[in-house]
Amino acid sequence: MVLALVLTAAACAGDRADGMPTTSAPASTTAPAVASVACGEGGPQSPVERIDVTVDGTPRTAQVHLPSNPVGSDPRPVVLSFHGVNGNATLQQATDGLTDKADEEGFVAVYPEGLLVGLNDQVTGTTGWDPDGSEVDEPAFVAALLDKLGAEACIDASRVYATGFSAGGYLALVIGCALPERIAAVAAVSGAYQSTSCSSGRRMPTLAFHGLEDIVTPFDGRSTEQAGTFVPVLEALGAQASRNGCTGGPDAQEVTATVQSITWTGCAAPTVLYRLRDHGHAWPGHPLPFTRDLLTSVLAGSATQPPDPLTIAIGQTPDAMAQNVLLTNVDIDATDIIWDFFSTDHCVGAPGGERC
Repeated sequence: MVLALVLTAAACAGDRADGMPTTSAPASTTAPAVASVACGEGGPQSPVERIDVTVDGTPRTAQVHLPSNPVGSDPRPVVLSFHGVNGNATLQQATDGLTDKADEEGFVAVYPEGLLVGLNDQVTGTTGWDPDGSEVDEPAFVAALLDKLGAEACIDASRVYATGFSAGGYLALVIGCALPERIAAVAAVSGAYQSTSCSSGRRMPTLAFHGLEDIVTPFDGRSTEQAGTFVPVLEALGAQASRNGCTGGPDAQEVTATVQSITWTGCAAPTVLYRLRDHGHAWPGHPLPFTRDLLTSVLAGSATQPPDPLTIAIGQTPDAMAQNVLLTNVDIDATDIIWDFFSTDHCVGAPGGERC
């Protein structure tokens, strides 16, 4: 959210040291890749930097980052990364660190673009998502996006993952629920959870990160006419754990002096939450490269730029908002943990959605 303004202006089985559940054998030894259409062409493929589709008459787009190591006929995993409100694909790339991780690990990073939406009476006409489908069919957009991506790049259709920040984090869970046959696992960072409902019967491996000092999407939730309703984080993840067949927990483990991993147990598919102290509305391990004074001035507005409507809606001053989005816990790196979670034994097609 704030990054957009600034750039415009200027489980179940044991534990590891980082709090993540241990897993069995690597997925590659138990579940073969599901190669997309483009894989059949063989040989190096043309660079894909952007995907354009039309859904219900509306043009939609996404930016694509192919790994820098050669892409031949081997199917590549895919990570979808959804930006937050008032953000865009370019800004999400600058925030989440997934393009560098894609180059290291050989997956395809995809950054869908949201549309102009109205969040409430106070926040209208901002770039975002429509998770409840009142005006936009976001799952249909993602499905069309994956279809076209698979026709242009050699991807593994069984290993497509969804993550996102703030409203994009909640959308990742919504997409996982709506497209259980296409999404293998999800991860939400500072998720703006608007509901706990999901009609899908498939269990969905779920990872989340949330700061106790977050004033935009508070850990304990919020319900006001001005700022809208956010479900408490433990309630949202608890509902996901129930769908994942978890019978115990949540159990907390100290990862660092400021980070706890909270793991539901007895699960058919894992549900893990990282609860962070000294952390606001930010991506863990990836602080924004801006000064507090610069952020404050942008949020306050100017003769040519109106004040940030979300700052006003949640009843915060520009200085308090700037301080909160800069408050970033660096004891862990969410990007590293997300990819480790995604790449270890999660794929579409295992019976009941369990690990591959």
